[in-house]
This record gives sequence, C-alpha cells and structure tokens, in this order.
Amino acid sequence: MTGKQTRRRFLKTSSAGMLGTAVAAIAAPAIVLGQSRTLTISTWGGDTENAIKSFVMPEFEKEHDCKLVFDIGSMGARYNKIRAQEGMSAVDVFFSTDEPVFNGMRTDLFAEVNPANIPNMADLHDWATPTGGFGVGYGLITFGLAYHTGLVQNPPTSWADLWREDISGNLALPALFHSLMPALLIRSSEIAGGGADDLAPGLEKLAELRPKKLSYFWTAWAPLLESGDVHVAAEFDYYIEGMKDKGYSVAWNNPTDQGFATYQHLSIPAASQNKDLAEAFLNAMLDPGVQTSIANKTYQGPTNRKVMLAPEVASRSTYGDRLNNIRFFDGRDVDAKRQAISEMLKTQVLPAWGE
Repeated sequence: MTGKQTRRRFLKTSSAGMLGTAVAAIAAPAIVLGQSRTLTISTWGGDTENAIKSFVMPEFEKEHDCKLVFDIGSMGARYNKIRAQEGMSAVDVFFSTDEPVFNGMRTDLFAEVNPANIPNMADLHDWATPTGGFGVGYGLITFGLAYHTGLVQNPPTSWADLWREDISGNLALPALFHSLMPALLIRSSEIAGGGADDLAPGLEKLAELRPKKLSYFWTAWAPLLESGDVHVAAEFDYYIEGMKDKGYSVAWNNPTDQGFATYQHLSIPAASQNKDLAEAFLNAMLDPGVQTSIANKTYQGPTNRKVMLAPEVASRSTYGDRLNNIRFFDGRDVDAKRQAISEMLKTQVLPAWGE
C-alpha cells in the first residue's frame, strides 16, 4: 500500500473520538543517541507550557539526552508557521485542537504516528484519537457557560439562556476565528429550527445578541467581569476553574443541552527530523502520572482511561459523569466549512454586533 493510499485509508476510518505526581515511571521507547538533540515544541504559553516544564521536561530531557525548546503562540499563528515551513519544519510536536490537523492532513503536512512507539496509546479512551493515525488527544476540555456569582441571580443552564433579556446584553462571546465559533453557530441554528446544514436561522439568531466583548482567551473579558460589564461568558471549563483559584467571582455550568468537547491534540509535522523523539514525547504526555498531574494543576481532563482523579479535581474537569453530557463536533467537517462560516459571520452577524 502506498503512502497516499494509507493516508486515504486513515481519512476514511478515523474515529471521533491537559498536571502533581512524578514522571519518573514514564514508559517510552528507547532512543539511541550519538549526541544531544533538540526537540521543538509548538504550543500555547501559560499553564500548558508550565505543565510541560514541570511534569515532563526534566525527566524527558534526562532519559533521552535531549533539550526541549518552545515555540509559543496562538494556535492559528503557529499552524501558519508550520505551513510556511513545509518540507523543512523547525517544529517537532504541534499542540492544537483537531481541526488544523485535519486541514494539514489534506496536504500531507502531518506524519502518521506509529502506535508501537507510543505504547500508552493502548490505554486511551476510544474517543481520544479523532484524527486516526495522525496524532493523539492528550486532554479534553469543555466549552460551556460561565457567570458572575454575585451579579447573576438565575445562572444560565442551557445555550438558549444566552438570549435571555437579563443576559444577552452582558455577554462575552468567542471571536470570529475562535475554534468554537462554528459549534456555537450550529447550536444557535438548532435552537432557531435549523441545523448544521441549514445555518441561516443560526446567523439570524446570533445577530440578535449584543455581546460586550469578543475574545479568544479569558484574560480579554476578565476585567469586564470584575467591573460588572460582563455577567455571562461562553468559555472553557478549565479556564474558569483557574479563574476561581485566582479569586474571581465566577462559576461554570455544563449546559443541559451539552457542552462542546474540545481536544487538546498532539501531532508531528511530516518534515520533522526527530520523529522518533517526538513519538517518545507523545508517549510521555499520555502517561497516567503526567495526565494526573496536568489535571491536578489545570483541570484539563485526561484521555488515558487508567487515570483516576481525586473527587475534588474530577468534579472540576471534563472527566467522569461530565463525559456523558458533552458533544463532539467533527473536526474534519468544521475544517471544510470554516472559511464559509467565517465569511457568513463577518457579513451577517458582526455588523449587527457593531463590530
């Protein structure tokens, strides 16, 4: 079977599918090195970068006689950098959601991984490999409803509550190119009588809202929460849990009509010159001890089914019972519709929002 045939097979059969304990027991493939190498990790900054440095980096560098270096930035900017470097990628491991991986798979931008070199893959939940053989999910988070605990007397419990009179004018919503904006549009369309294949009702429904802030990250709307200008925000669970630990008057609800599940995904650019080391890094990120440490620190849900979180962490993460009330959106389908959705939002919704 040719490489292209293999790729097509994975595209057809891929299934839907982020911290303390020590990492010394990580079972990773042995790598014979003639000299110290450098593994470049493309990821978000903040908690994700800190988690890698705290729970993976020290033992990994020692075990594999290598150095980890970081390319930090937003997912879109980092993905475009990999595309620009196609054929000579300086990146060895790419952190993202699953959507850009599906986009890159169309042009062979990412390499298939070898499960034999990533033994912890055998212990993943069935839903944790959304891109088939082109990487793995190492964490799961949920997009839902955050609210100011002192200003909202009747907390929102469903996506339809965004249109409540006491909420719609005091909202923070995802920005135009936010990874979850297509999901919010689809759900809005369903509420208005349409669906994923009939988005017109959703565009009209979203245009009714009067958001105070559009953002990609919680720090953009957090000052407005403190000032009382934002009462409710559509946001990720683990961001809100972190805000609570920082003293913000905020809480989070998983909507009764399902929160939007989002993968924290790991993939390897096809042009990486360190694929063996990159696969060892993926294996380390899937280690139960590492995933437990990640959840304990940042409340990102684990993908390794062997992880057993303490009740006080489990209740604040995408884990356990919460897995029964989340909705996975097909990253391949979202990627295919992203350009059209963004154009429709730009022309039909943003003007109504005064943007």
